[in-house]
Amino acid sequence: MDNPRPTSVTVISIIVLVLNSLSVLGMTALLAFFSIAASRPEMAPVRAQMGAHGNVTFMIGVGLVESAIGLVLAIYMLRGCNWARQFFILFQGAAIIAGWILVGFRSSSIAGILIFAVVTFFLTRPDATAYFTYEAAGTKVSVS
Repeated sequence: MDNPRPTSVTVISIIVLVLNSLSVLGMTALLAFFSIAASRPEMAPVRAQMGAHGNVTFMIGVGLVESAIGLVLAIYMLRGCNWARQFFILFQGAAIIAGWILVGFRSSSIAGILIFAVVTFFLTRPDATAYFTYEAAGTKVSVS
């Protein structure tokens, strides 16, 4: 390959893949647990607690979709797709803003902002940009 993938892109993509894979597995297990809790009479206390915390199933579903999107983006970033890198940065920025709107700014938000800044820095470095734009140009241009 003429334009090798930068280590930073590989590390970020693999971390995103692992974390989102674990998230998908965990949320799927939670959905299974809550469906069992909804159908069994002895789980009435759990159902009551679920109702007290809003629509938990909906929130888990949203998290499941978010994690699935993260998986797809990580796979395509490893393949060198520039659209995946751009969408990943926008998606993570939107997730931070949505967290502020829904939960409010907390001290843990600072860690999220710092991680977002570091990841964005490495994904927009000249070597990473060259990797993504080279791959994009390589797939668009056909030389016969």
